[in-house]
Amino acid sequence: MIPIRDDSRIYRRPTVTYSLIGLCIAVFIWQVMGGVQGINLSAYRLGMIPAAILGQELPFVVAGTLPPEITLFSYMFVHGSWLHLLSNMLYLWIFAKAVEDRLRHSGFIALYLMSGLAAAFVQIIPDYQSAVPMIGASGAISGILGAYLVMFPHARVLIFIPLSPMMVHFVRARILLLIWFIFQLFVAVVYMDTQGDVAWWAHIGGFVFGAGVILIGRNLFDLRRLRAHPWD
Repeated sequence: MIPIRDDSRIYRRPTVTYSLIGLCIAVFIWQVMGGVQGINLSAYRLGMIPAAILGQELPFVVAGTLPPEITLFSYMFVHGSWLHLLSNMLYLWIFAKAVEDRLRHSGFIALYLMSGLAAAFVQIIPDYQSAVPMIGASGAISGILGAYLVMFPHARVLIFIPLSPMMVHFVRARILLLIWFIFQLFVAVVYMDTQGDVAWWAHIGGFVFGAGVILIGRNLFDLRRLRAHPWD
């Protein structure tokens, strides 16, 4: 299922969402300027390496690598391929705008970065000895998906399903995002003992963090603003 757009209304220009998309694209263009080697080197220089975060000795260190504590944030802006980048930016484009509208710019960027941080720490738990860098915005975006689920469960999302009788369908956000989350959890558990190319546990950690923050904090937001622009 490939999401195309949602039907939630926004009242403010999502400048942070646009900026994040622009920044990720700019970083990847910088990566590809160095060819395949440039992409690989940037992953080790900017990516989050679990073993390095825990202070373990790495088998090798690439020159120019950022301090481990900085990579907990820098990894969110680095991608491994055009497909990796575009799939992440598609989800960010569709689901982040409404969340930013409700949380406003400062609240949204805080949620985004903290979701990415939570995703990194959750991924470290099963991969604590890994010297392979984790890169990509998907952990932070997963936090936005979790927030969207809580804030807009009844919103409709237009999805594309290849080879189905009607390839384009509207589904409720709660159905789509719960299916997405269950799939992430299923794959993470099934392939617990294997080291794949996808940080499944980061997706789970980011999603749970984003949903949890909104569930816990929704009553703390400005009631007048919620009455003017209520959550679904």
